[in-house]
Amino acid sequence: MRTPEQAQLLRWVEKHYDTDEIERAELITHNAMRLILRSGEDYILICRQSGRIERLSAEELWPAAV
Repeated sequence: MRTPEQAQLLRWVEKHYDTDEIERAELITHNAMRLILRSGEDYILICRQSGRIERLSAEELWPAAV
């Protein structure tokens, strides 16, 4: 079962990326997901209470791991 925030994140991804651009998309919490693109870009998407989707690069979050 998906939360409303997860459903909103998935709709956002479908709107902004073609399926063949996505390497992996995994839900992390009730309002966040990790999105890895075939180009090597790695993002965390967060659905805020306002409904705004925030996109953070993995480099911003885990600089030593990238």
